[in-house]
Amino acid sequence: AEILLSQQAPAAPGEGPRLLGSAVILYRKRAQVARVYSIAVAASARGRGLASALLAEVERRAQRRGCERLSAEIRCDNAASLATFQRAGFVACGRYE
Repeated sequence: AEILLSQQAPAAPGEGPRLLGSAVILYRKRAQVARVYSIAVAASARGRGLASALLAEVERRAQRRGCERLSAEIRCDNAASLATFQRAGFVACGRYE
């Protein structure tokens, strides 16, 4: 598994960097499919392309490990996430009820 973190500069002097987003990728030995387990973006950072940037980095890392495909499970009511993955070329291949 890999965990990616996105931070920004401190908001005020003396504060540490704030976490704006994260992505978790799961790999299985000898598998050619990696799983995007989670992409999360802080509410204050949404709408700036951070989820798309994290997803692009997930794709790059998976390709470097020899993975040919990525899979993800996205809630049907999460329109923003669905749009992000669709813009990246993901297509729905099933639906759980």
